[in-house]
Amino acid sequence: MRRSGPLVAIVSGDAIPDESHKLLAMVHFESDLTSMPQQTESEVSRTGKLLLGITVLVLIGIGTAILLGLFLGGGRALYRIARGKPVSSVFEEEFIRLNLRESGSNRPR
Repeated sequence: MRRSGPLVAIVSGDAIPDESHKLLAMVHFESDLTSMPQQTESEVSRTGKLLLGITVLVLIGIGTAILLGLFLGGGRALYRIARGKPVSSVFEEEFIRLNLRESGSNRPR
């Protein structure tokens, strides 16, 4: 029998003593320890970075929406002015509207 670290080697039965000693001499235990690197950032720091990233993304989205609104709305207004029409199309004759108001004499009482 031979112990090497946490390993225990046993030769049993009808074994030749010289061969069993050679076999036990071949058992070796070598431990290799490696250290795991610890996290350098705390949980609070990572949460702060996440919230900052979300805020930046939302601000970029809001800025993009405002710029697109100004570009598309302003572009439409400039196009209508260039064609000699008013900026708004609310009062044009081509505007389709339903007149659901009844005239004065046909009102139910």
